[in-house]
Amino acid sequence: MLLQGEFNIQQIVKSIKHSEELNQNYDLNKINLLNYIYSAFKQSFTNVAIKNTTTNEIGKIIKELKSKKSCGCDEITTKILKVSNPFIVSSPLTYICNRMLSIGTFPDRLKFSEIKPICKKGDKTPITNNRQISLLTVFSKIF
Repeated sequence: MLLQGEFNIQQIVKSIKHSEELNQNYDLNKINLLNYIYSAFKQSFTNVAIKNTTTNEIGKIIKELKSKKSCGCDEITTKILKVSNPFIVSSPLTYICNRMLSIGTFPDRLKFSEIKPICKKGDKTPITNNRQISLLTVFSKIF
């Protein structure tokens, strides 16, 4: 019986032999690198089925966010989001999240964060007495 983290020698030997066979069958100088990669990964990955989210699910996520005054580069706090949730946020946000899932992209605007130094202790002027935190936008947290 194998413990977690232990390797099965037979599996390692099989993977090395398989790798050697692939290297013998393909001369990288003669074929396109993309063709080589495609043939090396002949087995397709299992399809991932992602279900659409609902307004109830988005609303629950918003309710579970900590009410803070801090905000990211969009300057929208979780407090503002929680107050406006019943009126304007849930349905449009649900549509956007479902669209992101169906297309398979994450908008560049949600990838931005604001870096702020937080003083550990003592004098604030030396850089070594500060640690950095990233303030993400509230909408990226929800997704």
